[in-house]
Amino acid sequence: DLRLGMRVEVESGAISDDGSGGRAAIATRVRFASDLLGPVTAADANGLLIAVLGQAVRVTQATVVDGALGGAGSLVVGDIVEVHGFIDPGALIDRYVATRIERRSATPAAFRVRGLVRDLAAVPPTLRIGAQTFDLAATGVPAGLANGQIVRLTVATSQVAGRWPVTAIAAE
Repeated sequence: DLRLGMRVEVESGAISDDGSGGRAAIATRVRFASDLLGPVTAADANGLLIAVLGQAVRVTQATVVDGALGGAGSLVVGDIVEVHGFIDPGALIDRYVATRIERRSATPAAFRVRGLVRDLAAVPPTLRIGAQTFDLAATGVPAGLANGQIVRLTVATSQVAGRWPVTAIAAE
């Protein structure tokens, strides 16, 4: 199931010498997961910048685009895509750099977003990731959650009053 451009996280035991001059560790967990799964909410004509769930996503020449015959330039508002990548450390605004984008043929049961918490509020319970505000009314604000943390959100497939309702939240 692992494909070119997917981001992989590996947890391991201690790193040690392997006896031949190299360093090695035993992986205890290998996980791959996308950063975004949801609708394209904006797309430029050149296919260099799209938004997914309100998150800015930069597309580079190295980005693998699967399921879109015309590449990223053929993506349109409303397409459901899964984005693998990373948060752009050099950007002035929160945005992602895509390493892989997959167009989905069907709408999933829920959408997902992974990103940096901004503007966390207890009343009403909301947080912002990128330019989008997410509604935490169904989950509440988890204890210890703070601005600047990375979270994974599962959200409903339709907005309510301009916000995506969060159905599950996990801090990293």
